[in-house]
Amino acid sequence: MKAKAILLTLGLVAAVFGAQQATTLQRTYKEGEKDSYKMHMDMTMSVGDANVSMVMNQTVKKVYDNGDADLETAFDDFHVMFGGNEVPAPAPPATTERVNKFGLPVEAKKAEGMGRMQFLRLNSAFAGKPLVVGQVITLDQADPKDPKSKVTGTAKVDSIENGIATITSDMNVFSAAADTPMKVHMVGTFDTLSSKPVKMEGTATDVVSPQGAPPITSMKFTIERVM
Repeated sequence: MKAKAILLTLGLVAAVFGAQQATTLQRTYKEGEKDSYKMHMDMTMSVGDANVSMVMNQTVKKVYDNGDADLETAFDDFHVMFGGNEVPAPAPPATTERVNKFGLPVEAKKAEGMGRMQFLRLNSAFAGKPLVVGQVITLDQADPKDPKSKVTGTAKVDSIENGIATITSDMNVFSAAADTPMKVHMVGTFDTLSSKPVKMEGTATDVVSPQGAPPITSMKFTIERVM
């Protein structure tokens, strides 16, 4: 049950990753292009503290004439720790998703209790817009099919130096599954030339746990590009 709960929380991390990726200039995908990111999570749960680490590998499998791409995401070097002891757990399965030049999925998929689409709607706030230091975007977007699912907050461009942009986001993620919104704070640095993330650090509190999983009080995560 503990390992299952941790695997399900990966949906949140993937969503955060996708949301921040679109806050820079649009991507120009190249077939066969590969990127790898080290990921680490520290979680406080009702059943005890847990640590998860892995490497996320992304490969551009196909590029379309309009700039879309089929992006494969796979994980390896996957480790789950409870109380200093490693718990056997399978890595999440590889997935392939068609995304547009702003990193948004072409076909929206329903998340399993992690508010994936709420995070992805953050993309539309910055998508295609030039970054300006001091720029603040106000977030207030709801799912037209589910008004209880929405995101509010702000995203700010803190600095752009030596080709690296730093963006800070503070969000409240509401869902029908919880009375209290999930609060997310993120700081990300991005390569303005390639529009790829360099490093992202964040925290999430009042995380909505998937059905059947132990409550997650808080989570701290780090994602860093290594290739």
